[in-house]
Amino acid sequence: MFGIIILSKIVIFIGKFLNRGSNFPGNLALKLDKNILSKFKTSAKIIAVTGSSGKGTTSKMLSSILKAQGYKVLHNYRGGNLKTGILTMLLEGTNLKGQIQADYIVYEIDERYIKFVLNFWNRKY
Repeated sequence: MFGIIILSKIVIFIGKFLNRGSNFPGNLALKLDKNILSKFKTSAKIIAVTGSSGKGTTSKMLSSILKAQGYKVLHNYRGGNLKTGILTMLLEGTNLKGQIQADYIVYEIDERYIKFVLNFWNRKY
């Protein structure tokens, strides 16, 4: 996983430099390890915003409120709300050991992928 994280972080950096790439790093990591989501570790509280409209606005407001309260928040602000976009966000917010560095994770997520993304930590919701 260490190598995948480093490679992904390099691709994320290049994507930021070029103003692109909300899904590509996650897509690459998923191709290299289809079970990569199960290897992340976190104690962060998870807020998932889903539905047909208003996901982006709602998740941005929640993220802003939490940040204003001093919490470290991981949020898919680029709008990648499919599994590869969510994975890119997680890769961006993790250290090299796969530990997510956040108090809260705020997902804007397409309803088709909610089960895929939330079940990988085996938590009860």
